[in-house]
Formats: sequence, C-alpha cells, structure tokens
Amino acid sequence: MRSVMGWPQFYGPKSKGAYAIPPLDGDPYAENWSAMSRFEKVCWAWMETNEYLLGQIPEKSRFRLEDLVTSFDTTKNMLAGIKLDIDRESWRKIVTQPSRNANKSYTFPAWDDWDDSQKSCFIDICGSTMQKLGYRIE
Repeated sequence: MRSVMGWPQFYGPKSKGAYAIPPLDGDPYAENWSAMSRFEKVCWAWMETNEYLLGQIPEKSRFRLEDLVTSFDTTKNMLAGIKLDIDRESWRKIVTQPSRNANKSYTFPAWDDWDDSQKSCFIDICGSTMQKLGYRIE
C-alpha cells in the first residue's frame, strides 16, 4: 500500500489505462466506485490482483517475497520447482545488495501511523485476502 500510494498515476486525478481499471459489473465495489476514495480504490486493486493470483497459482507454488529474501531454503525450494539451483553464498549476495528500484522514502505513512478509518477500510477490503496470504492483521 505504501509503495502504490506513492505513485500519483495509480487511481490519481490523471489516471488512465491500467492505472485506472474499475471493477467489472457485478463486483461488490462497482456500484460505489465513483464515491470511493483513492485509498479505497488502491485497496481494492491490491485485493483484486492478489485474489486473481491466488486462483491461478497452486498453493505449493506460492512464495512470499519476504520469505524468499530471508530464507535460503525457501528460495532453494522455489527454484527447484523450475529446475534451477543456487548456492547459499550466491543467494546471500543477491539478497543483501540494495535494490535498484527500492523506494528511497515513502510519502504514505506506515500502518502504525494510519488513522482508524484507513485501518478499518483496509481490513474491510483486504483482510480476507491478507489472511489467505498468511499475514496477520494487527
């Protein structure tokens, strides 16, 4: 959420194309879409994208980025599924070097600094998907 909220083109005032995709007719959010805040729309897009991926990727083939960068065994297991191998030292070098496209700073606050309405909105829209992905909501 923090990263996407920092992209003004994503459901912003000048959004178009892939950055402004609305829900399809029949989606529970379609009816109120025009009244929803940018934050609500970004929550919906996150939820919708991840629900789609959950439906396409078998559970044994799902890996969380934070697990891949903190657990050599998780990375080795994922790569074995596509018949690739990596040694521990190569993995360590990859996961410890800075990302070229990492955010240097965030304009949107961290979860602890969200107000109650933002937290409630996020939980309402994304909570079920978060649980399916193995995340706890505090």
